[in-house]
This record gives sequence, C-alpha cells and structure tokens, in this order.
Amino acid sequence: MATDQQQRTSGGNLPVAGILALLLFASGLLVPHLPLQSDRPGSEGKEDKPSTDAQVIEARLWQDPFDAVRRKGKPPAGKSDTGAGGGNVPGDGWVVDTKHSAEDLWAYYERPTDPGKKGRERNQARELVLPVMVFGGPYAEDMEQRRRARYAVLSALQAAGYEPVNSRAIGYVEMGTDSLKGLIVPFERWRRIQAASSAAPPAAQGKGADEDHAWESVLVLWLKEEWFSKDAAALIGELFDHLLSFRAFSDDQIKILGPASVQTAESLGSSGESGKCSAQDRVAIKKWCVDFISPGLTEPVTKELPPILRMSPTDDRLAAAIIGELGNRGIAIPTRTRPEAACEDHLALIVESDTHYGRSLEQAFRKQLAKCDPGPRGGGQHMHIYRYFRGLDGKVAAGGNGEKKDKDTGADGKSRQVPINEQAQGDGQFDYLRRIADALNRKDNAIALENRERIRAVVVLGSDIHDKLAVFHALREELPQVVFATNDLDAGLLERDQLNWTRNIVVASGYDLSLSPLLQSGAAPFRDSYQTATYLAARYALVPPPERRAGDLAQRIEMQRGSPKLFEIGTGEAVRLSVSDGGSAGGRSRERGHAISLWLSGLAFVTLAGFAWVHSWSTRDLLRRRWGTLLAVALLTFVYTRLVWWVSHQPGEEPLSWEQGVSVWPSEFIYLLITLVGIWGLFHVFAKLRACDEVLERDFFGAQLPPAEAQAPGPAPEGPGKGRFGLLGRRLRTCFPGVLEAAPGDAGTVDVGRLWKQYREGTALCSTGIRVALGLLCFLAFAGVVLIGLEPPVSPVRGERSAWLDQGMTLLVFLTTGLLLVYILDRVTTATLFLRGLYGGDQGKPRSSRWERFGVVGRFCGFNVADSDNSPMAVAVRSYVDLRLSARLTAYVGRIVLHPFFLTLLLILARSRFFDNWQMPRGLFAIFAVGLLLVAVTAFSLRSAAERIRRHTIDQLTAAEIFLRSGVARQGEADQEDADAPATPAQLRLMREAASSLREGAFAPISEQPIIHAIVLPLGGAGVLGLLDWAMFAKW
Repeated sequence: MATDQQQRTSGGNLPVAGILALLLFASGLLVPHLPLQSDRPGSEGKEDKPSTDAQVIEARLWQDPFDAVRRKGKPPAGKSDTGAGGGNVPGDGWVVDTKHSAEDLWAYYERPTDPGKKGRERNQARELVLPVMVFGGPYAEDMEQRRRARYAVLSALQAAGYEPVNSRAIGYVEMGTDSLKGLIVPFERWRRIQAASSAAPPAAQGKGADEDHAWESVLVLWLKEEWFSKDAAALIGELFDHLLSFRAFSDDQIKILGPASVQTAESLGSSGESGKCSAQDRVAIKKWCVDFISPGLTEPVTKELPPILRMSPTDDRLAAAIIGELGNRGIAIPTRTRPEAACEDHLALIVESDTHYGRSLEQAFRKQLAKCDPGPRGGGQHMHIYRYFRGLDGKVAAGGNGEKKDKDTGADGKSRQVPINEQAQGDGQFDYLRRIADALNRKDNAIALENRERIRAVVVLGSDIHDKLAVFHALREELPQVVFATNDLDAGLLERDQLNWTRNIVVASGYDLSLSPLLQSGAAPFRDSYQTATYLAARYALVPPPERRAGDLAQRIEMQRGSPKLFEIGTGEAVRLSVSDGGSAGGRSRERGHAISLWLSGLAFVTLAGFAWVHSWSTRDLLRRRWGTLLAVALLTFVYTRLVWWVSHQPGEEPLSWEQGVSVWPSEFIYLLITLVGIWGLFHVFAKLRACDEVLERDFFGAQLPPAEAQAPGPAPEGPGKGRFGLLGRRLRTCFPGVLEAAPGDAGTVDVGRLWKQYREGTALCSTGIRVALGLLCFLAFAGVVLIGLEPPVSPVRGERSAWLDQGMTLLVFLTTGLLLVYILDRVTTATLFLRGLYGGDQGKPRSSRWERFGVVGRFCGFNVADSDNSPMAVAVRSYVDLRLSARLTAYVGRIVLHPFFLTLLLILARSRFFDNWQMPRGLFAIFAVGLLLVAVTAFSLRSAAERIRRHTIDQLTAAEIFLRSGVARQGEADQEDADAPATPAQLRLMREAASSLREGAFAPISEQPIIHAIVLPLGGAGVLGLLDWAMFAKW
C-alpha cells in the first residue's frame, strides 16, 4: 500500500527537472547580445613635452587625419568652423599652431648614409612615397570613409612588416604654392621592421619579403580628391614640386592610391613627357613618374585615360553580376549567359541620383536591360525606376567643431532608438521614401490585376549604407516576397538590429570583408568592400617592382582583383555564392565541401549510433517486422542527401548551409520528412483503423454477423439495374454508404448488422480508393483555382537544378499532404454517417436498434431483452449499447485528425524565415486553411453525432428508470450476466450516470479532444517559430 501510495503521489508531481531544463534552454535562446563597452575615462589633458619629429598632431592610428589636424587648428581670420571637411579648400586654409613647410618636413627625417652628400643626393635609402586620395566632404559618411581608408592603409603597412615612426601622432605640411596655397596635407611615416626581429609579422619574414628590394620607409600623404577634380595633372605636379623637390626619387618611388572619382581620372589627361618613365604603366606628370593604383575607381570613362590600375570591378560588371544572379533565381530577364531571353518579369531600381556612382550604376543597368527599358528615364514596361538624394535621415554637416551631439544619443553617450520622423516637412527625407514604397506597392498590385504578373526584384543602387538601410526597411515591409539586391558589401548590412530587412539580400561586390589568410595577415575583417580594396591596393603598392612581376604575393593580389563576387546576407555573415558562368566561383567552395563532408560524417555516425541504441532496447521486434520499410527509408534519405550535396556543389546553385538562413536545403529536407511522414501516416491510419474495426466487430457483433454472401440483400435500387450501368450504380452505392440510400432497417428500427456491414464495405480499400481519388482531384482543382486567383508560392531558390529539385519536392509534399487530408476527411465523414444511421438515418428521428441476436446487450447491461420487446426499458438498453459503440468508434477515428495538422506544422517549419527568405503566400495559406477547416468541421460533426446518441440514451434511460431496478458496475460493464433478473430503477439510474459520465472517444472533455490538440499544434508551432524569429532578429 505504501508503494502504491508513493507511486500515485510521485505520478502527480510536476517534472521539476524537465521544467528547469526547458526554462534553461529557453533562457539560452533569449540571452541578449550585449554591446561591447569600455570604461576608459575621457582625457582633456595636453602634451607639454615638445615633439622630437615632424608629427606633432596627436591622433590614434584609426582617426580621420584631416579631422585630427582640424581639431588642433583654428579657422582663418574672419571665418568660422564649417565642419570636418569645410575650409580645407584652396584659398581657405586652416591656420595651425605651428607652421610646417616641406623643407621643415625633410629636415626632421634626413638620415644620410654618406655625410659628404647633401640635398637630393641623400636619398640612398629606399623610401616609398604613398599619397592616398580620399573624399574630403564634411558629412559623417565622408569622415567614416576617411577613417576606413586610413585603417586599411596602415593595416597593409603593418602586414607588410612596417611600424609607425610615431604611433601617437601625425604631421602636416601647409602648402604655399599659388594654386594650392593654404592647403593642409597630413602625413605620417612608417619604417621597416628588420626581418630578424621577433616583432616582424610572418608576412614580412617569409618569401614575400626581399631585403634587397623592399622599401626601408614609407611616407604616407593624405590628399583630398576635391583638390584635383579640375586639371589634376598640373595640381599633382605642383604638389610634388613643393613637397618632394628636397629629395631625389627614382621613377618607381611614387605610388598614388587613387583617384577615387572619374572626374579626377579624366582630368589627368595625358600630360607629361612622353617616354620619360621606364615602365609603360606609369604616368609622367611634369618631371615625376607616378603609379596610379585606384581602389575605388569603378565608373566607365568617356575620355582616354593614363594607365590606372583598377583594384575594383567596374560598374557594368557589378550590374552584370546582379542581373545574372536575378536570372539565376528564376526571374525572366536577359542576362550575360542568356542575352536572347525576353524581359517578362518586372523589377524596380531605386537609385541614389546625386552621385556619379549611382548614376553610373543606373546607366549600366539600363544598358544591360535595354529590352526591359524601352521608355524614358522613368523606366519602361518592365523596369520601374525611382530616385532619391543622399542623406535621407536629414542630418547635415555639424557646425562648430563638428562634434555636435546626436539627438538620438543619451546623456551617457549610448545610442537609443527614436521614432523615425516621416513628416512631409523639414530636413528629413523619409516621407519621400515612404511614398516610393507605397507607389511600388500600388504598381505591384496593378500589375497583378492587369496581367497576373508581379514585381519580382528590387535593386537598390547607391553608395551610402545608411540610406540603403532605410530603403530596405521601407520597401521590405511592402514587398516581402521579392528578391532584393544591392551593390557593395558593407558590415552595416550584417548588424543584428538590421537583419529584419537586410537578411537574404543579394550583394554584388568587388571583395569580401576579408581576404585569404596570407593576404589578410592578421588584420581584422574590414567594414566594407572598398576598405578591403584599399588594403589590397596598399599591399600591392608596397610590393617592390622586381617582386611584382614574379612574386607569389603579387600573383595572389592579381587573383583577387577584377571579378565581382556575389554574397547573400545571412544571420551574422555574408555567405559567398558561386556563379554559373565560370567567373569567381567562391573562395569558400573547398571549405564548404569540407564542412559538408563533416556534416555527412556526423550524420552517418549519428545514424549508426541510433541503430546501435535501437538494437539494444526493446524495439528489436519492431526492427524484425519493419526492417524492409526502415531500410527503404534510410536508402531513400541517403540518395536524396547525396543528390542535394551534388547539386549544391555545382556552380550557380543553392549553397548548402544549415544555420546561416540563406539556403533552402534544410527546408527541402523537411519536405522529404513531410513526404515520408505523410506516406507512413496514410498506411498507418488505414491499417490501424482496419484493425480497430475488426476489434469492434469482434466485441459488438461476435460470430453472429453473417458473411457477405449469406447477407440478405438490401432493397434493390430503382431503375433497370442491368448491364454495365447497373453494376456501376451498385458499385457507387457501395462506395458512398449512407449517402445514396437511407440507413437500413424496418420502419422505426435500425438493423445494426446491416448498417455495420455497409460501413465495413464503404471503408474497404477499393471503395475508399475511389472516393479518395475523386476527392484528391477536387482538392487539386480547388488548389489550382486558388493559386491562379491569388498568388502562387515563390521559392527563394537559386540555380536551375536546385529549382527543379525544389519544384519536385514541393509537388510531392502537396500530393502527399492532400492525399492524407482527403483520406482522413473520408474516414471521419464515413464514421459520422454511420453514427447518424445508428441514430435515425436521414429522417433525423431516433430509431431503436436491434442488438438482441448479437448477445451484446447482456454483456453490457447484465440482462437481455427480447426482439419483440419495445418497452421503454428495452429501448433504453439498446440505446446504451449504441452509446458504447459510438464511444469506441470515435475513440479510434477521432485520433487520426492529428496527422494533417502535424504535417501543417512541419510545413510551417519548412517555410520559416529561420532557414531562408520563405514567405507564406495567401494562396497556399488559403488552401491548407480550408483543408484543415474541413477536417475540424468533420471532427466536430462526428462529435455532434455521438453527442446526439448520448442525449438520446440519457433520455431513454430516464424514461425507463421508473420501471426497473438492479445493480450495475460503475464502469458500464455488468459484473455478471443474468438474463432472468429483472431490471430495476436503480440499475437504469446507474446506467444513466455511466452514460452521463462517459469520457471515451467523442465524449472526452473538450480539452482532451484530438481535434483541439490538432488545432493547437500548428498554432503553437507557429508561435514558437515566431518567438525564434523575434529572438534572432530583435535588437537587444
């Protein structure tokens, strides 16, 4: 007794350990991504110690060099501070604390190897002059671009084995020439670390470093692009005459990282002395020979240019890469690999129109998509163009010292979110963006109504990452199902609080945020692709000329430049995509192949471990009975996995990724699971219900049910009933029991044996197959009409082979789910019709059933009644047997409604944004919602039919209670059979209480009904997936 009590007590306790584990798991999912913080105190102190070199301006190595000089200076007399870049133009120079001339600069650093030599003869040490051209605008994005450029150049110097002469300060030179008078040129010097020193990085100690040719020092000059936008050759020559005339330089010692704009490049012209320079790729500017290495020059030119080494792909190549990827994703537009293709789909261009870069990209798109753009600059029939100006947030250059505190920043300096100002007034431009989004949405709806088409892609072309993020935010809310693409990879696209509208965006870019380990050499991944290009350009400039032709490092740099690369924004990183036309196939293909091999090896190990575990437990009998099925499933899964692995490794196909949110293959594996579970469910439900019917037949009818050939035929159908049509009519009557003819039996009674026989014939394989086939055809016809009328589901797949495989799996899922749905509807409907026939048939009036010849009344009630007995007691006990049969039947049939809802849950999981940019279109939602609604309606109809039988039984027992008395067990089964014992009111009262308290099948509490569990299942799953999406994309 104590043991039983303990078991009952322990069974009622909550599983505390399981609940704690679940809570810990959930809390692990919701751990916030804490921002990095620093407790470094601010400092306003000044260095009083006099500087020992020309670098006198205190600055971190990552600071904007012009901003650092500006902070230490003051505006010219009678002029005000105009911001970070203001004032630093010809004729409007900054007055700094200590005037530095070019002669003073060289006086600090002259270290002659021969004291007898003076002046220009003192340049025996190999020194590289590295001017870097950057944009000098006063806006925040211009300052950030200068920070990134400096970080990239100095990282390249460090990776090449150089160290700063003064890591805490930079210097400056004030120009005194006529055209450049008043300009401030920041500079900094780096010197080479000796290869034997342990401080030298590995890249400097390896084969890439040639001590006979490497530069001993590097002078970095920071120049503003705007200074040279007109007559660049003359101004650069004047700059070098002023700065470099104090030293002797050979024709390979000056390398400019620039120009960054096409205006400067075209203004270089072809000036200089022809044939003066020893190499054809050098530009002769006055008496100077210069190498131009441009990391940011991408625009096509209309004039003849001097030799400029471009480190980034041109705009037309970026446009071609984006267009090719759109075509690879199933969008019908002409591409480089399919130039003959017609322009059938619609796409939108959102262009930054106030920069040469944005306009150049637009022209490249319009040129490549000439078939889609026969109209004016506003776009043609299939290409819709909208334009915006930079600075959508309305922020202008800061006044004073440029340190105006952002209104979105709290007193503690931390950023906080504020509502976006979308009013149609003031500096903010977000209201224009909202109207562009509304216009695109209206155009998309109009196109859909007119010719059943849609806008399939939106391409955002621009240079400002903040503006592009705002565009994505506005447009993805209106057009979540389209493919979004843009130019140039930026780390801002990967920020956690932006992933809601940046994830799955296709990016065409010259570079990734990092290079190969040999080239990266320990430098941190960069903030954008042009910072990577600047780093690579600086590494290339630092390679001495003898090594540039044959060195391994130079060859690796050459392999990196030129070809555009494709990325897709995932959950935390930009995933490299392969291309299908033989271009840059992705540097991670081998790494990805290793990762996939590891996944497959892990899967094989888990499978073998699972088989070992199963073999060691009590399921060996199941394996012996179902080994063929399990082997077939395992073989099918293995073949499908190998197929997916092969397809994902083909150029231009969908990448195989599990956790980055950019691959459809996890969803395709769930599709495979849905197919297997659906097929298994179909056979399992059929076999299980057939076994349950046999149990019911044995328990309620025993051996008294006559076989089909001994069964008295029912009334013949009207009409001739002869020949083939008569046979077809009889077959249809067999296939549709209870629909084409009323419940069998005499007037006022129901022949339960005949009704049960008809039910068994109607649920046989042949009859069920005919009905299910007809129902499946109706389901497919309905689905086709809905998809045509609303919108078909769009898959985010890329690649032709991947698309075929996705379409095949989608069709299998649709057929499997539809087949199981129709079959369950048929079985539940057939059971409902049986209960209605048991109650009273089509007339809707209760009739007395005949159970006497089956001997089941005595087993359930403890006594029998005569066939001719129509007393209230006899009718009541027959109704009680009907109730018991209804409870048993609905207990078996009611459970099968869980299957389609479980498959729907898997379908919701497969189309979750956790894996890719899946959307649940209205058409697909409507199809499965209607199907599940029908299942729910039939399940409730089954319960209603059973409840009607229970109400009738309780009424009959109440009417008969005044006549009879005896004792019956509370469980509804008689303790013993006694046909001669008279019934008493107590006996019938207890039967009535058993009927009222029956908790089996359709009579279970509403919270225990399978249909309620089925409805809650997909809703709960969708809630969990929504929680995961929120946890993954929310800003913490």
